[in-house]
Amino acid sequence: MNVKIEDAGPCRKLMHIATTSDEVREDYDELLGWFRKGGRVPGFRKGKAPTKVIEAQYNRDLTESAKERLVPRFYRAALEEQGVTPVAIVGVQNVEFSKESGLAFDVMIDVPPDFKLPKYAKISLKRKPVDVSDEDVQKAFDSVLEQQSRFEDDDDGTLEDGNLVKLDYSGVCDGQPVKELAPDAPELDDGNDFWAMLGQREFLPGVDASLRGASVGDEVKAEITFPEDFATEALRGKTAAYTLKIKARRARKLPEVNEEFLKPFEVDSEDALRQRIREDIQKNHEQQEDGRLKGEIGEYLVKKSKFDLPQSVVQQEMEMMVRSMVERIAMQGASREQIEQQQAQIVESATEASKERVQLSYILSRIAEEESISVSDEELDQRLEAMAVSYGMTADKLKSELEKRNALERMQSDIRDEKTLDFLLENAKVK
Repeated sequence: MNVKIEDAGPCRKLMHIATTSDEVREDYDELLGWFRKGGRVPGFRKGKAPTKVIEAQYNRDLTESAKERLVPRFYRAALEEQGVTPVAIVGVQNVEFSKESGLAFDVMIDVPPDFKLPKYAKISLKRKPVDVSDEDVQKAFDSVLEQQSRFEDDDDGTLEDGNLVKLDYSGVCDGQPVKELAPDAPELDDGNDFWAMLGQREFLPGVDASLRGASVGDEVKAEITFPEDFATEALRGKTAAYTLKIKARRARKLPEVNEEFLKPFEVDSEDALRQRIREDIQKNHEQQEDGRLKGEIGEYLVKKSKFDLPQSVVQQEMEMMVRSMVERIAMQGASREQIEQQQAQIVESATEASKERVQLSYILSRIAEEESISVSDEELDQRLEAMAVSYGMTADKLKSELEKRNALERMQSDIRDEKTLDFLLENAKVK
């Protein structure tokens, strides 16, 4: 086998691979035997046609079968012989085969970048002080109380944020029912026995302001102006007149802070619970500050290392980031049309971010090699178990799904990058 490699661009190589006829003869003869055994040639019984007749009858199929079998084998052999580890196969081209001359083909591959690591020991960082105020603790304490609260019927009070309110409502816009303008959004036209919570996500833009201070039994008139970027296109920029009948009110009743309430938190007093909350907030803030410092480490390493990147890897990362950004925007309530309007901006943002992410990943990988940082099976299993809980499946099932998508290696790489950043922060010069 003869192998020649030439540069074909940044992190891209073109491999020319050629074999002799002797190197492919055994495979060709085996394929020829299969065709002779199973092929049908007019005038001959099955399996009895002469070799030359079979070759003439099935020349094209024989050639294609030989290519399919031999190209992957000699490609892998060439990589091993040359000591090349590709990150992606860009394409195979110019494949030629004959039993007389052998096999010849070209493979375009992307390879990892070759670069010099910057100095990464004792990176200078400045840690911001982490403080937990009494207001922070009170806010978190109130949240704990709300989580343990319940709603009770209370038709005597006036509506305020945090109340559940039962409504009948209907809307008219430009002299006609809203449903005639927006038939695809019937929930915007009218509703019966509809429950809404004041102070949270409004079912109509600005409706809460009209409901606050009203009482059960009141009939409230509200002018609702839909914003220019409203999800329902037919209502954008329009003003509708709504009539809302308040039928019931439920108010949140907070629990009493007693022994029964404190038991699940494994504390014996409200002060002890507040101290636990303070410590948790402190820990969370410190983790956030560690994350910010790791971000600075990443920015430093990228800034100090300039090198070309495999375009196939950048493209793959960019596509993943675009999908993630689109999913996040969709979860925030954006319509397909709104997402399409942002498409160019999303791609531009993802393209730049993907380059930095791929570059940092290569740098961290090299540092991990230098410092013998690796991921144990136990660490991988722990991550799988944690993720499996959030996905509502077993760790073995999640592992199987990741293996099918060839994503397990990516997870190992991500964990190793995290450990490497932990190492760099531990060894940084932090003021």
